[in-house]
Amino acid sequence: MGENGVELRSVVWTEVFPFLRLFKTFKLAIHFTRLLLGLACVAGCYFGGRILDGIWLGAGAGVPVGSDAAQTEIDAYATRPAAEFKAWKSQVDDARRNTLASAALALGHADNMAVALHQTSTRPAAELTRSEKHTREIAEAREIIDQRLTAALAAVKESTSLSDDAKQKRRDTLRHAADYLRLLLAGQHVKSFGGLTDPMTALANLSADAQGLSAEQRNLLERVIRAQAALNELEHSRPRGPFIALLDYEMRCFAGAVQGVCSFRWGFAEPAHGGRPSLLGSVFSAGHGLLWLVTQRPWFALFYAAVHFVVFAFIGGAICRHAAVQAARDESIPLRETVRFAYDKFAGLIVAPLVPAGIFLLIAVVMWIGGLVAAIPWFGELAAGVLYGLALLGGFALAMILLATVLGLHLMWPTIAVEGSDAFDAVTHAVGYIGQRAWNAGFYTLLLLLYGGVSFVMVRVIGLLLFKLTHLLTGAGMSLFGFWNSSQTSTFAKLDAMWHMPAFGDLALLPTTDGTPFWGTFRNAPLSGSESVAAFLIACWVFAAVGLLGAFVVSFFFCGSTQMYFLLRRDVDAVDYDEIFFEEPEEAAPSPAPPPAAAAPAEAPASPPPASGESPAQT
Repeated sequence: MGENGVELRSVVWTEVFPFLRLFKTFKLAIHFTRLLLGLACVAGCYFGGRILDGIWLGAGAGVPVGSDAAQTEIDAYATRPAAEFKAWKSQVDDARRNTLASAALALGHADNMAVALHQTSTRPAAELTRSEKHTREIAEAREIIDQRLTAALAAVKESTSLSDDAKQKRRDTLRHAADYLRLLLAGQHVKSFGGLTDPMTALANLSADAQGLSAEQRNLLERVIRAQAALNELEHSRPRGPFIALLDYEMRCFAGAVQGVCSFRWGFAEPAHGGRPSLLGSVFSAGHGLLWLVTQRPWFALFYAAVHFVVFAFIGGAICRHAAVQAARDESIPLRETVRFAYDKFAGLIVAPLVPAGIFLLIAVVMWIGGLVAAIPWFGELAAGVLYGLALLGGFALAMILLATVLGLHLMWPTIAVEGSDAFDAVTHAVGYIGQRAWNAGFYTLLLLLYGGVSFVMVRVIGLLLFKLTHLLTGAGMSLFGFWNSSQTSTFAKLDAMWHMPAFGDLALLPTTDGTPFWGTFRNAPLSGSESVAAFLIACWVFAAVGLLGAFVVSFFFCGSTQMYFLLRRDVDAVDYDEIFFEEPEEAAPSPAPPPAAAAPAEAPASPPPASGESPAQT
């Protein structure tokens, strides 16, 4: 009797290993529409934070004055015990006040101005340079430097005791000395330039080959250079706004997490500010940054959280909806329809994260009232002792609500996007799935973190090559007709003065926690009016491209959360992946057929009918 064999022709691996669906997140995230929405999200959160920084002027995060490796306030908060952090803040404030007073005196301000400046540690250094005398002296110093450089170069050219190589070397030294002083006078924070570390040494080099400076000129140059160097140091250590300080810290934590992913350090080995940052250690460090904002700048945190949630809820809901339709139905809906869906569901998208927060606040208020009752002598104390178990139960409820909200927050918006439901349904689904499939959710989250880190590196490498090749080729084009140097310097290339990119050897494939950013630096030297305008426009284009990199991160987060929701829904409710709330566009009703035309009346006979009994032939 023959056997009936079954031939296996293919395997649907996503059915065998459902988590493989997460690897489709990159394809979803890189879609142009979702990148555009992500860019809008990045811009909204960034400009909202900068506006709040302007409103909260004076509440910035300080750094130690005169420190090369300046530790920000957030770094100190994350690495120091509470008592030591408080002492550190006091020391930083005292040092900055003293530096402000010294800078004011160096600029020739009156004693009462120095005393007034001594009362605050947040006054911008630029405000100290507004006196007409200091502005005039800077202009005079620049003119003297230009004259000294011209005279020194002429002296080198006419020298007969130097060889050609020695003359060229001397010219380079003079030009570097002049540019070092120009950078200081332009407000650049320069520790060294062209082998020079001391402005007085640069001034001595510049005047050695020319006719000596007069005592008045030397005193002017020394006074202005020292004062400007003090101001540059002060400006370098000026407290930054809470948002921009937190953004810089969180970006370093993100870079540490990516390094941990690509270096196979996935645990809690070292935090982001360590020498070998790990993935979960960097995530934990990022949490310290948020904790700093909540505890040290609570009102700023409240207002920025409102801005952040409004932007994230609307745009995040739109991205989740767009990704959900493509993942479930393999089709892309128009941007207009995506935005309209987010607009229709905006109330649910906003309220969903606020529901657990409201419950948390309600329990906290009840516990606070219980504490008030416990403050009553004798009766309250005894009641507190008897009923304190209820307080512990309330604390347990708060802990569970906090954990469920933090772990399930990112699933609330995909719930509304997939099911088309309300805020209550989003909370119950997100919290329920996390509670019933905690290990699955943890595995999916870890897998998305690893996959997202590798995907980010790929996109970052593309951006790195984009910036470097653009800078290299356009800079070479600027030098073609001899317009190589900036009009205000002697050693800076025109493009480098406006926008400088690190050399290929200095560019790291992985994001770094310190050093020059991979998109370069702007306004690296004194610029003319047209060069300043060009530098501003170039910076706008470059930061727009950098914003797209941030948009990819936002898009990946929401697309990955949507895919994770599909998986958890399948695990818990056994609902197929293609089940999604979708309103089919209404087809236009066919137009009614026109009524039939009325029958044409019979034509009148040409002649009267024949008489009865007559045939036509007989007529």
